[in-house]
This record gives sequence, C-alpha cells and structure tokens, in this order.
Amino acid sequence: MRTLAGDARRVNAQMELELDRAVRTRTTWALAGAMVAISGLVAFGAGDRRAVLDGVAGLRVFAVLLGVLAVTSEHQHGDVVWRCLIEPGRGIHVAAKALTHALIGAILGWSPTWCAWW
Repeated sequence: MRTLAGDARRVNAQMELELDRAVRTRTTWALAGAMVAISGLVAFGAGDRRAVLDGVAGLRVFAVLLGVLAVTSEHQHGDVVWRCLIEPGRGIHVAAKALTHALIGAILGWSPTWCAWW
C-alpha cells in the first residue's frame, strides 16, 4: 500500500540523484558561469538599476535551456533506462526532476539578480 510519506521518501531519493547528477555535469556549471558573466557585463555596462534588471531578465533563457538539456541528455545517454529501473513510478521521477530543477533554476535566477544589485 502506497502512502504519502513513502512517496515523499521516494521523491527525496530521486531528488538527491538528480542534484548529484546536476552538480557533476559540466553543462550546469557552464550555464551558471555564462549567466554570472553576462549579468556582470550587464551590471557594469548599464547606467541605472532599471536597465540592469531589464538586462538580467533576459537570462531566463538559461534556465529553460538547463531544463531542456536535463531531460534530453538523460534520454540521449540512456540514463533514463537505469532511472526507470530504480524507480518505476513515472510520476515520482517527473516530480523529482521538476522540483530539483526548480530549485536549481531559483538558485541560478537569484544569483545574477543579486550580482546586478551588488
């Protein structure tokens, strides 16, 4: 019998796997570095804070790119087969991936804005 606490533990375990994969992947670090570099260029090139925030708002494309690459690379390299063998529940897998990349997107989205205000 499935319980909410059991599903939460399964999502938590999948989130740990997904965070570990994101930290070990060079693409995540390259996108994060590009976001910080572009936000720094926008922050130092703009005259007022409004222009900085307008320029930094365009960095949302990096968060979308990170989400797309997270899913497509998993299918391209065949990792999805092992992930489905570990956790056969597709809903658990999708929920863990969505929550993990929402967290990563929030961190990456917060850092350029903070850099721009600094």
